[in-house]
Amino acid sequence: MKISNLIGRLSFGQKTALVLAFALLALVAFAVFKRAQSENGNKTVELCLDFEEAADICARNGYPLESFLERCRAIGVSSLSLSEENIGSLTTSGEALFVSRNDFQQLRLLDLVPESSKLKENCFLTANREQRDQLMAQLQIRYGLPAQAFAAGKYFVVYSTHQPLFGSPVFRNDTFMGPSAARASYIKDRGFKLVLKAQNYGDPSWLLALNTDDLSGLIFEKETPGYPGAGGKAAAKFKDANVKLINMEFQSLYGGGAFFGLLPDKTVRAHSISVVELSRDPNNSQWINRWVRAVSERNIRFAYFHFFANKGIEQNLEYLRELSRVLKKNGFTLALSEPPGFPNKGNRTFRIYLALTATIIFPLVAVLNARKINNPIHAFVTANSVSLLGGLVVAAVLGDVFFMQKISDMPGVKLSLLLPMVLALFIVFPFDVLKKTWNKNLRVKHLVIAGALIAAAAVILIRTGNNSNFLFAPEQKLRELLEQLLFVRPRTKEFLFGHPMLLAGFVFKKPVLIWFGMIGQVSILNTFMHAHTPVTISLIRTVNGIWMGLLIGYIFVLLIKYLHRHFNLGFKL
Repeated sequence: MKISNLIGRLSFGQKTALVLAFALLALVAFAVFKRAQSENGNKTVELCLDFEEAADICARNGYPLESFLERCRAIGVSSLSLSEENIGSLTTSGEALFVSRNDFQQLRLLDLVPESSKLKENCFLTANREQRDQLMAQLQIRYGLPAQAFAAGKYFVVYSTHQPLFGSPVFRNDTFMGPSAARASYIKDRGFKLVLKAQNYGDPSWLLALNTDDLSGLIFEKETPGYPGAGGKAAAKFKDANVKLINMEFQSLYGGGAFFGLLPDKTVRAHSISVVELSRDPNNSQWINRWVRAVSERNIRFAYFHFFANKGIEQNLEYLRELSRVLKKNGFTLALSEPPGFPNKGNRTFRIYLALTATIIFPLVAVLNARKINNPIHAFVTANSVSLLGGLVVAAVLGDVFFMQKISDMPGVKLSLLLPMVLALFIVFPFDVLKKTWNKNLRVKHLVIAGALIAAAAVILIRTGNNSNFLFAPEQKLRELLEQLLFVRPRTKEFLFGHPMLLAGFVFKKPVLIWFGMIGQVSILNTFMHAHTPVTISLIRTVNGIWMGLLIGYIFVLLIKYLHRHFNLGFKL
């Protein structure tokens, strides 16, 4: 029958619904296409080293730091990080000497400071002009103290003109005073940009006074500026600043979600593998694979690189070189990264509820419609097509910088995994079967089955996400193999369990198998809820899961039929 004849038989309401459906499909397709475009335009990855760590590894191995950094720069490293110094560490390193009120009074008592001396109490002495300027900025901008400086021989004296009667809480050994000016200058002279690891201490406006020509970005340690209570005011100061904010995934950072949420357009996602983690396995391949996953699958564009503590210079450089080589092979450029420029659409609360609704409804609609189809293969393809369409709807809805940069965890993800499974009971099983099951006398086997289902649900929830450690060694090997063969590995719960169960349920008309197969459909929607994963990666992952699940399901069905034909399995097909 011709399509025109079919359309002619439709009522006005049905035609209207058809037009709206096609309009929705076109809108979703356009939104997904634009999102994929913005993601594909963001291919620059920044390699950053910790300066103190690099200096330490060179000192332990008796290797010149300058030569080491030059080799790292040739490999692709663009920036070096520095921690802030405090009054105590500046004094220890000799970069600046702090003369407290007590120190000054003792020097006076010993007649080591004459009355005519220009030396002041609570003052700093430094021979470095840049350090002088930085100390002035710290006192004036960060701590709100009027400050002056003058030359005294080969030293500069920096002091506050505000001298409280009983001392100031600013002048303590643990008071942060910005990065070492000498080290920052050394980094600049070697052709690197500085990444400052800033502390939430005093007015954060001092960070905006830094020379952005020498600065790559900011990493916040422990707390974001203004935490607690003043994060909004602090974020407002950064709104128009030309500075990159580095958001380290899996980092425990107080105030991070709220602060970065106000500045998503200035944020770059970062990943790091700690020295402690590296000590667990000396094999580079595991860590290289993890780096590639982070960059390719989670929009990581800032690689904060650490070295093996128990390896020498050449071995560590080979690890760095291998990472550089693999990233370039995968189409990425090594240079200073920039915020990705993803669209900032707003209406985020509405988008969250809309995406959650889609993750609950589409798997149910998928199975409900597929059960009406007699051909098992057609039913399987229909169910997965509807769920995949739902996934693309979710991808379109969450195509906003807030979600694509994973500023904070998506609420309700666990609920979106469990609720469709519960509601599917009323779709898959006839009501009289559910009623009969509910009225059955409780036996030990029922408790065992319930316990097994609860345990399975717990495992699914625990393993959901990018940082789950609930993996068995053979499964880890299987994952790595699939990544090598398929570029993007499918989700285990889909191709090894959910999809095979769904196909078997359609073949044997077993509601319980179809219900277990719902796990695969729910997982498809959950895949697209990971909005920080590029939509093309999620699409490839889902398609790989479907065809592999169909293949494994077909083999599973043949095996069941074979066993049923030759052995008494105790149930009817």
